[in-house]
Amino acid sequence: MLVNSLGAELCSLVTEGKERLWSADAKWWPRHSPVLFPTVGRSKNDQIKVDGQVYPMNQHGFARDLEFELKPEKSSETVLHFSLYDSGETLQRYPFPFELHLVYTLLKNGVHVRYEVFNPGNRPLPFALGAHPAFLLPATGFEGLYMDFMEEVHFERHLLDDGLFNGQTLDMGKGTHLPLTQAHFDLDAIVLKNIPSRKIELKSPDLHLEMQIGGFQDLGIWTKKGCREFLCLEPWYGYADSLGGETELFKRDGIHLLEAGKSFEAFWQVSFS
Repeated sequence: MLVNSLGAELCSLVTEGKERLWSADAKWWPRHSPVLFPTVGRSKNDQIKVDGQVYPMNQHGFARDLEFELKPEKSSETVLHFSLYDSGETLQRYPFPFELHLVYTLLKNGVHVRYEVFNPGNRPLPFALGAHPAFLLPATGFEGLYMDFMEEVHFERHLLDDGLFNGQTLDMGKGTHLPLTQAHFDLDAIVLKNIPSRKIELKSPDLHLEMQIGGFQDLGIWTKKGCREFLCLEPWYGYADSLGGETELFKRDGIHLLEAGKSFEAFWQVSFS
């Protein structure tokens, strides 16, 4: 397990002698597993509005591009604890005090990643939070690739135009089984809102990945159009803005409002067999 303090990004995960994460080759996508905070997805006009004031906001927020602090007293050979706090730089883009903590725990055949958002301020903290790990696909790519869900899911896909929801959906059916093809991603990410399943499996004749989720309520599934080398499984709390959406952050769909002095926790865990 290797985690970069820049963005607290998981960069390598080796199990059974095999690397499981995408290499961040810029040919397709120059990241491994970015942390999404304080927004998930793209914001309309690449900005948010708070109390009538407009602030710039990059896609997926700013945490992925900032230096986190490693906490040696809370870390060990198998546990890495990283923290990010508000600063003069973040307050110019997001006018709220916050704490964001990530704890990576190495498992025998995978990793457990815990997220904690704490609100040290005196008003509700509006935020979204997400994971974006890119897992290597076998040499066979999408051949025989599918996902199994622990509970029945309505696979209602919310469609995107240039990263924003366009108000249209694509009904991919209901059930616990979702076959995946490379062509699915010609339309950008598969975005599923409010999924009930807490366990997901990604399978093919040459791959068996199991992901467990807690605290997150939405799911993005993504790879670059035309790519057959990796697939991102993205647990989210929150999602992109819409073309006709509300730029006021407190009113944005999917935003969580965390009361002053309170914490929010979520996790994902992945294992390979």
